[in-house]
Amino acid sequence: RTDPQLLAQFYYADEELNQVATELDSLDGRKDPQRCTLLVNQFRSCQDNVLNIISQIMDECIPNDRANRDFCVKFPEEIRHDNLAGQLWFGAECLAAGSIIMNREIESIAMRPLAKDLTRSLEEVRSITRDQALRDLNLYTDRMKDALRHFDSLFAEFELR
Repeated sequence: RTDPQLLAQFYYADEELNQVATELDSLDGRKDPQRCTLLVNQFRSCQDNVLNIISQIMDECIPNDRANRDFCVKFPEEIRHDNLAGQLWFGAECLAAGSIIMNREIESIAMRPLAKDLTRSLEEVRSITRDQALRDLNLYTDRMKDALRHFDSLFAEFELR
């Protein structure tokens, strides 16, 4: 857990996210609302951590292939905060699962295909990166780089919308 290599950090962060998700899935939130709230907050924090490490991995292994995010300058500083990526991930999962975001049914339906593609891509990145962390912490494979490029492009598009 103290290994400074990004793939090792990712592996442990992803494991923690999976553990919290498993516990949250098995919990009846009506019987223990305080524990449910605590776990949801922990889950969101774990998502932020996983995305942060993925971003660092992309900066290291595909620095010149990152998606353009010039559009971010139009957002006020208070919107661009450390856990924005995690909130977007959570929103994408909700949309992909069929939720309507902020009573905006037409916009939610229009965003659903992109949200599904994004969550699928993120799962692929997590799977490939976990697998690579178990194989060789010093190597970013072409398959991994391709998956990261695809995810980064979808995530930038989701951020823009």
